[in-house]
Amino acid sequence: MSLLKPRKSRDAAAPLPVHDLEAGGAFPARPFVAVVPGEAVPLIPLDLPEALKGAARERVARRQLRDAYGGSETGLDARPARLGPSSEMWQRMLVTQAATREDWARAIAPAGALCRAILPDFLALPAAPDLWVIEADDARIRARLGLEDGFAAEPDLAMALLQEAVETAPPR
Repeated sequence: MSLLKPRKSRDAAAPLPVHDLEAGGAFPARPFVAVVPGEAVPLIPLDLPEALKGAARERVARRQLRDAYGGSETGLDARPARLGPSSEMWQRMLVTQAATREDWARAIAPAGALCRAILPDFLALPAAPDLWVIEADDARIRARLGLEDGFAAEPDLAMALLQEAVETAPPR
């Protein structure tokens, strides 16, 4: 997944339009953010010491991912999730299959530089400190839990994730 750091638009107050890459259709004629199914790009929480910064932080994060999820990064694309007010103190990584990320990159290539980022769809939901935004239909639930957390999942799994979130860090 090509998670690009969104560039500041000339009109910082105007949000960029969102284009659902899986739904297809014509790309917007102005800068936009492409979204992909959040189920394919989980936001994995890590336990990173505050003293770690830069490349060392990323090395330790990758080691934690390997230790927790099978000892190998082969075939995975993992990127720091620089969310919230302190992008240097990130505590989560966005992880997807490398082949899936490559498919998304090929699909978005005709848009060129107009595509400012490819993000999981749950990160396109509105966000604010201590605010939860939840969007549901019969097949899936997308949730944005504050500035630095979120997920997309089928309803039974989503309910378990929401229950855990309520127990550990409920919204105000």
